[in-house]
Amino acid sequence: MFFCHGHRHRCRYFEAMRPILRSDKDLFCVSAWNDNGYHNLVLDPKAAFRTDFFPGLGWMMDKDLWDELRNRWAVAYWDEYMRRPDVRKGRHCIRPEISRSFTFGEEGVSGGQFFKGHLGKIKLNDVMVDWMKQDLSHLASAQAFEDYLTSEIRSAVPATTETVDSFATQAKVLRIQYDDAQYKVSVAQKFGLMPDEKEGIRRMSYRGVIPIAWLTNRIYLHTRSWPHAV
Repeated sequence: MFFCHGHRHRCRYFEAMRPILRSDKDLFCVSAWNDNGYHNLVLDPKAAFRTDFFPGLGWMMDKDLWDELRNRWAVAYWDEYMRRPDVRKGRHCIRPEISRSFTFGEEGVSGGQFFKGHLGKIKLNDVMVDWMKQDLSHLASAQAFEDYLTSEIRSAVPATTETVDSFATQAKVLRIQYDDAQYKVSVAQKFGLMPDEKEGIRRMSYRGVIPIAWLTNRIYLHTRSWPHAV
């Protein structure tokens, strides 16, 4: 049985993703949150992706995962706990491009340390999406998503952080290859992304690929190591 208490946008999203979560052991959560979901970095209310990063802030797990973790649940900072390698075990989460959850206050165990600079800037979806009618086949398995990402990136127009603004308003699919060691001073600074990583994983990334939107264009940030032959 499935229960969702909250806004109908979030409940419809979770309901549609639930069968994928239940059928794919490579998944361990469905999140309603995008850590990179600033107003200027999102575009499509119907878009959803897999990520190696645990987003938190409104998420769903199944009973099997709860049974696995319940006897050693975190005393505090459960989001950091869920990102630990011994907890995640290489599994992924599904997350939307535009967040279906939102935090509206500064109180909590983190003391509001990220609210003004980050959490308060995240866009909350205001478009009704019938997720049951969306094609979610690219999310159905790790292989399906990797095939989807590879196809998207290989067909994308190459760009750099220096040239990306010249594509403004063109609604193109672009790719920008970044050097992991220079991520903070190149990519993160350019797009205003949080530069940190948790347990070696960049926020919202999947095998180093970070999808964002910029000036009406879809952009895939990726490293040299994956996808291959790009």
